[in-house]
Amino acid sequence: MEKIFSYALKSPQYEDETLVACARLSGGALATGIFMLKTSPHNELEIFGEKGRLLISLYRYDGIDFFSHDTYPGSIPGRIKASMTRLIDLPEAIPIMRQGGDFAATFHSLWRHFTDCIFRDRPPACGLEEGMRALRISLAAAESATSKLPVSLKT
Repeated sequence: MEKIFSYALKSPQYEDETLVACARLSGGALATGIFMLKTSPHNELEIFGEKGRLLISLYRYDGIDFFSHDTYPGSIPGRIKASMTRLIDLPEAIPIMRQGGDFAATFHSLWRHFTDCIFRDRPPACGLEEGMRALRISLAAAESATSKLPVSLKT
């Protein structure tokens, strides 16, 4: 990541209720993140490219959707395809949903990994370097939101 610019929206009740962060990655790609405290749970990752858009949702059993560059939201063919895919995947999804869904399974998996690292003396999947990098990005976003100027990051 080369530069980050962020803007915090404040409300009377909360100091920083919403943060919008835009970044230029080292390869030149643009990344945007929108973070809100007061909204419904909505953890999604959306990747836009030359061939289309990939949408990944953390809360849905059918949480990966690809839309080609010529697919329009709400189009009849797109809706039919999505409905058929969901029906085909439903028998596999029902047991997962009964146990709290993919998000709960991911949460439990993270804790299993954490305890494995402690009890079996294994290295964590994300180490100190990744944590420090995430902290630098967060601090740069906070600085940018305060100064209203882009902040350069040294990788």
